[in-house]
Amino acid sequence: MSIIGETIDGSVALQIGVRQRTYGKQKRDNTDLTRLNNTNTWLKLASSVRVIAQTQAEIDASTDDNKVKSVPNYNSNTGKWEEEEKNISQGEQRLRDIGLDNTATFTGNQLAKKAVLFNTLSELSPLGNSYISRSGVSKTNSLWNNSSYGLGGTSFGLSPAPGLISAKIDCKNRGSIREATVELKAYNLFQFELIELLYLRLGYSMLLEWGWDKYLDKNEKLQSTGNTLIEDLWFEDSDSSYRSIIKKIAEYRNTYENNYDGFLGKVVNFDWSFQPDGTYNITLKLITIGDVIESLKVNLPSSLTTPAKLDAVINNGNSFSNTLLDLKSPIINNAGASTLSLDLYNDISSSKPEKWWEWKGNYFSWFLNLKNYKEFTIVPKEEEESDDEADQFPPTGVDANKYTYFLTFSALLEKLNKLCVPSLNGTKVLEFDLSGDTICSAFPNQISFNPKVCLIKPQFTENISITNQQDYQSKPIAVKNDHGSFAKLKDFFQVETDTNVMYGSIMNIYLNYDFLSTTLKQNTNDDGETSIYKFLEEVCSGINSSLGGLNKLEPILEDDNIIKIIDQNPIPGIEKSKKFGNRMDQTIPFEIYGFSPSGSVDPKTKKPIQTSNFVRDFGFKTKIGPELASMITIGATAENKSTKNYDGTAFSKWNDGLRDAYATKYDDPKETQLQEVVNEAFPLTTANLVKMSSHWKSDKCVIDESTIPDWMDFLDWCERPQPNTEIYGIENKGVKDVEECPITDRDYDNVTWKEYVREAKAYLEKTQNDETVKIAPPNPLTNYLGWLLKAFGGNENGNFTYSTLYFHLNNDFNKIGKELFRGFINAINNQVYNESKTPSNTIGFIPADLNLTIEGLSGVKIYNALAINQRFLPKQYPLALNFIITKVNHEISNNDWSTSFSTVSVPKTQAFDSSLIEVSLSTVLSDYQQQVEEYVPITDATKKTNIEIVATYLKAAGVTYAGATGIIGNMLAESGVDPTRLEKVRKSAGYSTSSAIGGKGGFGLIQWTGQIKDGKKRRRRKFEDAAGSNVEKRNDINFQLQYFEQETKADYPTLWNVLTTTNDVATATEQFLVQNLRPASYGERNDSAAAMEKYKSKLRGRIAKSFNAQEIVEKIYEGPIYNPGAYSYGAKY
Repeated sequence: MSIIGETIDGSVALQIGVRQRTYGKQKRDNTDLTRLNNTNTWLKLASSVRVIAQTQAEIDASTDDNKVKSVPNYNSNTGKWEEEEKNISQGEQRLRDIGLDNTATFTGNQLAKKAVLFNTLSELSPLGNSYISRSGVSKTNSLWNNSSYGLGGTSFGLSPAPGLISAKIDCKNRGSIREATVELKAYNLFQFELIELLYLRLGYSMLLEWGWDKYLDKNEKLQSTGNTLIEDLWFEDSDSSYRSIIKKIAEYRNTYENNYDGFLGKVVNFDWSFQPDGTYNITLKLITIGDVIESLKVNLPSSLTTPAKLDAVINNGNSFSNTLLDLKSPIINNAGASTLSLDLYNDISSSKPEKWWEWKGNYFSWFLNLKNYKEFTIVPKEEEESDDEADQFPPTGVDANKYTYFLTFSALLEKLNKLCVPSLNGTKVLEFDLSGDTICSAFPNQISFNPKVCLIKPQFTENISITNQQDYQSKPIAVKNDHGSFAKLKDFFQVETDTNVMYGSIMNIYLNYDFLSTTLKQNTNDDGETSIYKFLEEVCSGINSSLGGLNKLEPILEDDNIIKIIDQNPIPGIEKSKKFGNRMDQTIPFEIYGFSPSGSVDPKTKKPIQTSNFVRDFGFKTKIGPELASMITIGATAENKSTKNYDGTAFSKWNDGLRDAYATKYDDPKETQLQEVVNEAFPLTTANLVKMSSHWKSDKCVIDESTIPDWMDFLDWCERPQPNTEIYGIENKGVKDVEECPITDRDYDNVTWKEYVREAKAYLEKTQNDETVKIAPPNPLTNYLGWLLKAFGGNENGNFTYSTLYFHLNNDFNKIGKELFRGFINAINNQVYNESKTPSNTIGFIPADLNLTIEGLSGVKIYNALAINQRFLPKQYPLALNFIITKVNHEISNNDWSTSFSTVSVPKTQAFDSSLIEVSLSTVLSDYQQQVEEYVPITDATKKTNIEIVATYLKAAGVTYAGATGIIGNMLAESGVDPTRLEKVRKSAGYSTSSAIGGKGGFGLIQWTGQIKDGKKRRRRKFEDAAGSNVEKRNDINFQLQYFEQETKADYPTLWNVLTTTNDVATATEQFLVQNLRPASYGERNDSAAAMEKYKSKLRGRIAKSFNAQEIVEKIYEGPIYNPGAYSYGAKY
């Protein structure tokens, strides 16, 4: 399984179909009745123990420890113990110890062949194609015989032959490792000693097989199970490897059409108890070879065990490694910790540095390539100065050489395979899946937010990406996407042009050497041992965090011996993929109850036929922990409303058409952390804050020694405790004197980090030009795009920025970007959900378990999708969730075999066209462009005067600042705040407007419209009547304001309440628009998505107009007045 949710294998689906059709038949023939009523389960266990037998010459040549020179032997004729003169092997002695004197017939594989646990204890015939059956009652007291009763002698009566009672095969570690618990019974001491010798061998391999004795094949013909692996291969004693045996098990599954299964494991534990009746109850525990993944260690090679030898290797390095030595890099410091650590160091100290320059190779030196492409420049080339700090290499404060080396995930796994995985019989016990099929979910405009951990080649969506000078002026926001160094990286993003399906290539993720060396060291215990599995888990965890916390990569084990890296997140639209879509096709669903009249199609007639089920039990349970509680609450209450902090779409589908009467609305809380960097921190920008933080940590900022008491002067090492203070998501330590702030060019004395930022912010606000736009880009989408501009450079409304802060490896800057990216993705997911009802795929596994127990069946794998017929489930379940199999357990007992599945759930991410993302971004970019274009400071004297008059009147009337701003924004849109403005209409309108009393068309500040209709006075007639039909009075701005107040209080009391209480400009603007003006687009907004967008476009324009007026209104209201709505409206509108 490379992709979560792949369909069940075709051969398994065929067997499911055959069984369901058979159970659904109303008229059953003899074949059907035999299959349904006379089918039995068999169970076999064979040992890998071989009894060593040696010739006399071999014994003489061996050590004394391997032979017994004088062995006591019991002579039954004399009744005495006698000394036997000849030497025998230790293996033969073990046979004699349990009473088997004729050792020649039991050495080698003969004892194991004579004691296969099948139909009690069976002997494989010399030809290996059948068993010599036990029968009858032993008539002698011999220990070894072929009787059903009497094996082990008759001294204590006739005992039945030993045998298997039951077996349970359980999945551990989400199915990656399997454990078998086998129950056996021995009826006397000899039988127990025989089983102990063959089967109770810790660390030895055992082959457990089971299946149905009869089954219906794909053509619905009755077949019998023949020989299996035990008879055909197990005793050949060739150099077969574990992997070859596992592959053979898969072949037999296919041969018997998944009515057979096998388990190759090693003994990890056993226990036994002696019963009062003289019998022995034995429990044997086996585990698949795959458990070695949790115990494999990375050990130092013996040739480099001495510190002197290791020092010699390190000291003979090249200039690169010598630089790392100076930087105290973990690549150097940990080089002696393991073979892998040393190999990572050797890569860098190699005399062949050309590997770091390869085009799309597995190795990459980031800063060497950056320097070559001169990609640290943040000013136009023609404006450069030779001493410009920004153009230095490396950038100030960046340990370029420490973090410059990368290798692909595939290259790392190749190293692990070469250096850490042992071989048995020349074959590796485990193998790594390095194929291009190892893919993961990928997100638009995703990057690595911690290049100190990993890198991926960026790929920005077309509408915000520029790669040449001609594109710079064509887009309001466009990120530079032609950095030459990135061109050398292998492509992470894979987009199928025909289907628009996008996914990421896990093997093309580049991992930082410093991160790998540090992770190795952190996962090494006191004995110098490093678990490969734990190491891979930590590597995946680092990648997940670096890619924004949305991917959920993890290592798993498939087929007991293949290590794969998978992503828990489903890939949206993967079922449409030309390359992978066929793996996702759901074939035959499980019928879980009753009969389905047309559940299948007759293979011959192609007509619908009835089916039924072979499911024995099913149920559903959830285990929702606190980490999902918030998301579920949001999904239940958000009602498709975009939220920036949570992505509730994964659960919204579950509750389609429903609402909670006591939790009907979810609103984002006031922004308090990283998001404030782009609004409340204004006029400080994200880049400003990052630059100030770097400056704070430099030698330009010193500890303020004035805070140290005089009496402590003699303690020159003593300082005042330095507090950690945080503001706008960035935390720094200390009380310092700041010299030459890089943003304000001022000094600040005796300040904490928080005080320093606040003082710089206040200074900028005081000195800010009145023409400055006071709003940040309106929502998480443009917030993140703004961060990308600072990270990579690009165009912002015609102004090109050469900023390349991404290459400066600033932790604070990248942390902000990661948080903004999560808001960006949440906003995209919510918009896509609103358009297509396709939920997000970022939640990973949901602990909602549909468990199923069926008649025994093999071939189902972990992470297969479990398809079920939903007739007896709530209808919303299959619409909202996909069930992913995480455990496949088997139980064989009482002549029966049952298989049970455990599952987790993932949101049902229906295929959606990635163009929806482009539409979402285009809408936001259009909003941003509109906002920038419409924000033109009001300079017209008459208009400014009128706005001041309106604001003064509204303030006296009790309207809040936000309410006044919203009203004036609408007036600007309606009349330009001109009390004499007459509506202009198109010639096609069918009438002409007039400013005369009684004329048609809108008139005045808010364009009062309508004379008489259906015998009732409309708004303009009432307005003009109030003026006494006096043109001069009607045209007076003060009269219009008085009439507006009276009209609103009388006819729109709800609106007046909003305007006199709200502190949110966006709310005031919208409420005035929809309650007072009621445009046609508002009434039609629910007719279609296009109609809703038309209304939202009008509303966004009105809000922008409100922003235009806010500076003038602030002066009247004696501002500035903080108004969160003015900065956060984009998340809602």
